Amino acid sequence: LGTLAEAINIDRKEVFPCPEHLSTAKAAALPLVGLTAYRALFSKCEVKKGDYVLVTGIGGGAVLTELQFAVSVGVHVYVTSSKPEKIEFAKKLGAEGGVKYKDPNEIDDSQRQLNGHRADAVVDGSGGALFDKLAKVMGKGGITAQYGNTGSPRGVLYTIDFLYNNIELKGSTMGSRHEFREMVDFVDKYKVKPVVSTSFKVHTQENVETYIYFLA
Repeated sequence: LGTLAEAINIDRKEVFPCPEHLSTAKAAALPLVGLTAYRALFSKCEVKKGDYVLVTGIGGGAVLTELQFAVSVGVHVYVTSSKPEKIEFAKKLGAEGGVKYKDPNEIDDSQRQLNGHRADAVVDGSGGALFDKLAKVMGKGGITAQYGNTGSPRGVLYTIDFLYNNIELKGSTMGSRHEFREMVDFVDKYKVKPVVSTSFKVHTQENVETYIYFLA
């Protein structure tokens, strides 16, 4: 809830039972990244078992959760990152391949790894330079869900390649209370555990300063 309070008063419709397999830290990590990932993947991209999906910018909480959710239902997931170690970590979580988006041959490499397949969907939270080229690895009638724009201040371009291939571009921002309930049920059913890289006990000024430094 983001309160740092000993007790709060909240409407019961805003509270959902926590899946029993989650630790306190993992439960705290779930709401924002879980809802963002669930809406982008399932409500917007309509991802299902057997689909091929490209998830860009692997490493952040929402992106890692998208990967975990998609793998849970039998989706073929490929990722992009600027760092090889993040791609390798994604493979340990179930990704079938990955490319460095700063590599000038990233599209050719993606097509090679897809081995004749085309991405049914792309989930993107950066809007970086790679976005303009995504249509080259997507199938006709594919869907791109865009939930962020951290990679470029200009926004994304819906190029003629997207148009000719009937690729839909859908904006996505977190989700509804209904989707939140569905997401929690999904996590419970598939026993998904959010990735938590670091946790802090914010009880002292020193811990607060360490946390702020970590975020920076």
